[in-house]
Amino acid sequence: MRSTRTALLGALAALPLLLSGCDTSMITGKDGAADTVVAEGSASPEDSWILFEKGRAAATPKPSATAKPSPTPTPSFSPLPEDTVCAFDWLAGQVLLPVNTEVGAGSIRASWPRVGEPPPDSFRITAVPQDNVSGVQPELEWQTVTVTSGCSASGTITGLRPGRPYIVWVDAPESGYQLDGTPRPRSGRSGVVYPE
Repeated sequence: MRSTRTALLGALAALPLLLSGCDTSMITGKDGAADTVVAEGSASPEDSWILFEKGRAAATPKPSATAKPSPTPTPSFSPLPEDTVCAFDWLAGQVLLPVNTEVGAGSIRASWPRVGEPPPDSFRITAVPQDNVSGVQPELEWQTVTVTSGCSASGTITGLRPGRPYIVWVDAPESGYQLDGTPRPRSGRSGVVYPE
């Protein structure tokens, strides 16, 4: 009875392995008793649990495209009307007014756009020396420029040292405020310029 029960339990334990197609020769011997497990690396290729199908590797086909992609469209911008920006590189919302300069003998002529509705008609300009000065810095000499029409303003600063570096500052103290309450752009500056 005990041997029949043992044989029945052994058969039930091996049933899943038999149904899955696994080799049970390593688990049970010919007489149903458990055999010793074969040491790793000493099993024959037939005892492998890895199933594979022999064959040749095929190259993955490369996709072929006959249609060429359409070029990315170039964005186009419409310039503002000539009477509001003149010839200045100006974008609405810029904080600083762009300042163009022309050098002369000991002088710099500066020009900038008048921005606002209505645009300001009073500006101040000065040339700020870029030389290093130790101690107290010299006071800036501001020059008033009044313009009552047109879309730009200009002024000439004289009495400058030839060949020395300067930056022109522009200020419009009476520029007013925009509809949302923020001040209109009122200041601008040039790059470094050298009078002749």
